This record gives sequence, structure tokens and C-alpha cells, in this order.
Amino acid sequence: MWPQYEYNRRRSRGLLSFGPQEKRDIGISVTVLTISFAFAFSNGIYGLRDTHSFLVYTLPVAFLAVITGFFLHEMGHRMLARYYGCWAEFRMWSAGLLLALFTSFAGVVFAAPGAVYISGMINREQNGKISAAGPFMNFLVAVCMFPIIVFADPFIGSIAYFVALINIFLGGFNMIPFQPLDGYKVFKWGILQYLGLLSLIAGAYVVLSLM
Repeated sequence: MWPQYEYNRRRSRGLLSFGPQEKRDIGISVTVLTISFAFAFSNGIYGLRDTHSFLVYTLPVAFLAVITGFFLHEMGHRMLARYYGCWAEFRMWSAGLLLALFTSFAGVVFAAPGAVYISGMINREQNGKISAAGPFMNFLVAVCMFPIIVFADPFIGSIAYFVALINIFLGGFNMIPFQPLDGYKVFKWGILQYLGLLSLIAGAYVVLSLM
């Protein structure tokens, strides 16, 4: 196992480096998800009737939601896995992206864009921490939005509120303790750790609902 570990460690190429295939997969996933969420936010394909609003407002807001909710979530997994010396790269799932796009035409999004694939020597605790890193990143993004919601002008505040809500929802959904969601591995790591992270996300939702 040690030679395989050394091979994985060398392939990690640093916390912030991206291989050609990973760059392509991330780019395609972010693009498709942004378009999908933009359609969903606009009541499906009918949102294109107001093309100006779709391009100027809905599409940028959807992009912001995808970057914070999806991309940073996956990068949380990826960076901690690489910190532990693993090989870790994001790979898109074409069928999941097509499902997201097609369902968005009806005003909803069922998204399974892909995942960070990890290879290396890690124990249960490290595996749990890697899995918790994604939902925890969603929690951090949501908390960072709170000052903007309170102190920014209403327009910017409404966008920040939406970004916080999306991140809390995605973080909470991924904490469901069933495979293949993150919550399953966090729960296997430890019940107290699982309840602690779940409490943070639930607490953020309570605070947001009071704003």
C-alpha cells in the first residue's frame, strides 16, 4: 500500500493545481448548472420570454449560487483530501448534468453533476473530515453572507440572502446520513461530529430565517 500512497501523493500536485481533464469537467459542470438553475429560477423555459432579465439578473445570480454552493463545496472535499496526501480530482457525470438541464426546463433542478474522486491511504476519521469539508464550506459561505444581508442595500442584500439560503439547503441536504451523501461518512466517523455539523447548519438556517 505504501508505493500506491506515494504515487497518489505525488499526483496530488498541490492543493490549488488543476489537471486538464479536471479543468474541463469543472468548466462544463459550472456552465450547465448555471444555465439549469437560471431556468429553474425563471419558472423553466418560460423565463426566456424576458430575455433581458434572464441575461442581466437571473444568469449572474445563478452563476453565483453555483460557484458558492457547488464549486466551493467540491473544493472543500478536494483540498482536504490533498492535504492528507491523497490524489483527488473532480469528475463530472454527463448523465447527471443532462438530467439537471432537462428538468430545469420544467422549473426544477435534479442535479448530480459529479464528484471529487479520491485515492489514497486515509483512516475513518480523515475520511469523515474530508466528507464534512463540503457541507462545512456551505455553512461558512452562508455565514459570510449574513453581514451583507444586514448592512448592504436591499438589492445586494436580497442576492446575499438567496446565496445563503442555497448554501444552507445544499449543506443540509448533503448531511442526510445515507449513501452516497456526505452525511453517511460523517456519521460513520462519529455521531457527535455529525450532530455538531448538522447543528451548525441548522443554526445558520434559524439565524437566516430571522433576518
